[in-house]
Amino acid sequence: MIGAYQLTEQMWNPDKHGVDFTFRPSDGLSIMAQLDWKWKWNSRPGHFGLGLNNVSFDMPDFNTDTVTSTFIRYYAQMDQQVTQESVGSDQGLILFAT
Repeated sequence: MIGAYQLTEQMWNPDKHGVDFTFRPSDGLSIMAQLDWKWKWNSRPGHFGLGLNNVSFDMPDFNTDTVTSTFIRYYAQMDQQVTQESVGSDQGLILFAT
């Protein structure tokens, strides 16, 4: 999966949310990508995701006057169903980690 998101200096202003397809020279870009793996262990589903977020923008921090410079962040997440309500059910206890 991959996605591209427009970042603006006003992104934390609730009055500026909505559908605005304007591109400004001061806008930035956030690109997110994630690879997913799915498996079954004893007929119970599990998932693993590995991704990154690349921001090319001096992003204003939420509720402060500071900014975060351009960055790349990596992440991983995993979940595994360990019990089932009944055979083949997607209901049950699922352990997860990030």
